[in-house]
Amino acid sequence: MEQQKQWVGIDVSKVRLDVYLRPSGKQFQFNNQANDISELIKQLQTFTIEQVILKANRGLELEVAQALQQQGYAYLYYQSPARTRLCQSQWKVGKDRPN
Repeated sequence: MEQQKQWVGIDVSKVRLDVYLRPSGKQFQFNNQANDISELIKQLQTFTIEQVILKANRGLELEVAQALQQQGYAYLYYQSPARTRLCQSQWKVGKDRPN
């Protein structure tokens, strides 16, 4: 029997990666460092993965994204709406400045 495809959410912080799989409901935690990222990839390989969604966090997700890409996983970045609005407001201020 074929495994059910899983969607993976990874909440990235400076210290930890919180990993959630849906629809299985499984949860894992890994340290945000190279050795544990390798363990995360090994864990994901035991499932049929449809998509990975990374919560972007000021570049802290880049090492995980690179590892996912090297293994051929499709992933997307998610950035919180509040952070997006902050970045957009800073861009508008910069754009509107006189030369």
